Amino acid sequence: MTMAWLLGAVLLGAPTMDPLASDVSEPPELYAVIVANNLSVEGELPQLRYADDDGARWYELLSLGTDNIQLLSVLDVDTQRRHPAAARGALTPSWDELERTLDSLFAKIEKARARGRRSSFYFVYIGHGSLSADGAGSMHLLGSYLTRRMFFERILERSPATTNHVIIDACHAYLMVASRGSEGTEARIDLAINDFIAREYLSAYPNTGVLLATSSSKEVHEWSRFQAGIFSHEVRSALIGAADIDRNRAVTYDEVEAFVAAANIAVGDPNARLEVYARPPQLNINEPVLARGWLRNASVLVVPERFTGRWWLEDERGVRFADFHSSSNERLTLSLVPQDMYYLRNASREVPVETQDGALVLRADRLAQIDAETFSRGASIRALEEGLFAVPYGQSFYRGYVASNRTKPDVFSSEPVEVSMKGKKRWSGRQWASVGLFAASVGVGTLGAYYAVEANDRAERYRNAIGDNQALANLRRKGKEAEALSGIMLGVSGGLALSALLTLVW
Repeated sequence: MTMAWLLGAVLLGAPTMDPLASDVSEPPELYAVIVANNLSVEGELPQLRYADDDGARWYELLSLGTDNIQLLSVLDVDTQRRHPAAARGALTPSWDELERTLDSLFAKIEKARARGRRSSFYFVYIGHGSLSADGAGSMHLLGSYLTRRMFFERILERSPATTNHVIIDACHAYLMVASRGSEGTEARIDLAINDFIAREYLSAYPNTGVLLATSSSKEVHEWSRFQAGIFSHEVRSALIGAADIDRNRAVTYDEVEAFVAAANIAVGDPNARLEVYARPPQLNINEPVLARGWLRNASVLVVPERFTGRWWLEDERGVRFADFHSSSNERLTLSLVPQDMYYLRNASREVPVETQDGALVLRADRLAQIDAETFSRGASIRALEEGLFAVPYGQSFYRGYVASNRTKPDVFSSEPVEVSMKGKKRWSGRQWASVGLFAASVGVGTLGAYYAVEANDRAERYRNAIGDNQALANLRRKGKEAEALSGIMLGVSGGLALSALLTLVW
């Protein structure tokens, strides 16, 4: 293949100017809280590897649009070296720090509203999710849970922003915003509780949009190739422009949903395949998740139609910035976090793109051939390598995807939704107490049985004994003592067993 077609193929733009720019109305003021936690509460789930990396990358992207941003994450040493700006201001991902951060940002949003300014508030969570005994989802903070009830009461209900954008990358993320439902609820609880439950559905927050993922395995999906969570990486790729199908510089919930669907549709292993749930704010279903006109100092890279197929971008730090699969006749305009050097790559080619005089410049004369990387391959890894971004994303896919999903049920309806709960659930304190009582019952009962055998043995020896009266009296007394102890132990054992049963079913 010759390099002639590459000359001028990647167009160049000034850092603050999109070559496809159009008039954009005054952008909203942006505010963001990013919580990224590798750990689970009390170590009940395996430690994640890349939640902190995702948190730093979300911080870098959203920082292009605002200074009112806070990252709550413990970044490991490698992540701190790659993302020093994120590390400098990071706070502990605990509830106390989160609450203080929310108080501060919400106060600023109130002042903006008093000035008549529109505002967009982003809440991004990357980490572990789990289920409580009632089937509701919880997010893991450092040392405590952020329950679904807390999420609605302490975050969404308090937010004064014009629009809220919620992005959750966690297992069981769906159950943070949609209840399992509870059979017979209306027949058993009073109106006040019903009113609270109604508030826990997203329909009560029409200014709130959500993006979250699930899979058949209900697990968090990380991939060492991305050094990130797969869902977070795909959503960021979409938001920088890879999903902007109408080229209006604003990426909507529909566009993100279709882009992530295209990225995963060919993954053959259902345990590796993600599905995205996207719910735009019902006040304005065309509200952008992110518009590139809101970003400041973002470099712009235009990838022309001839760059079809699967490509990815890495920066000089080795951070995999974005992945995409261009269809024919589709030009991409990507907004990038400013770096001195990017590399546009596919399986066999590399295009170095370096900054010169404030612009991104393709050095076509430095086009290099690279060998395909080799990796250890398990079933899920093979499925991801073969399936992720195997389907091109373009206007045809977008229109077909949107049309085919118009008739799907609203997964965030105000009606209770029954969700199949797969996998193991954590035992409640009540269940653990019941098991403990049963164990104590077995132990005491075993001791009672021992004394019953001892009493029977001594009685048998007394009946057959030949000796003086004192020895016979001692043998009889010890037999009676063992019989009494046996009765007491068996009685206590029965009481413990009954307590265990009542504790379990009460």
